[in-house]
Amino acid sequence: MQAIHAEVASASREAVLPLFSAEPGAEKLVGTPADAGLEMVWVVLRGVLQGLAIWWADHPEVSREQVVATAMNALWLGFERVSAGDTWA
Repeated sequence: MQAIHAEVASASREAVLPLFSAEPGAEKLVGTPADAGLEMVWVVLRGVLQGLAIWWADHPEVSREQVVATAMNALWLGFERVSAGDTWA
């Protein structure tokens, strides 16, 4: 099970990090050297989505579309605010 988890996490990381690094303003999000910062962004994203998936398992009446829209609004739109210069200080 640990090997499967590690494989899935690695594939996710390899798919997501290039997306983040290609976004204009990504350097404003990371606040640290790019490699470590982007890795932390991926860890946050992965943790939030895993938590949402666990929640969704207990709430099957909620549509997939609503879960995806909520995740994108909470995570991606937040990324856009930061890339535009609106950061937490």
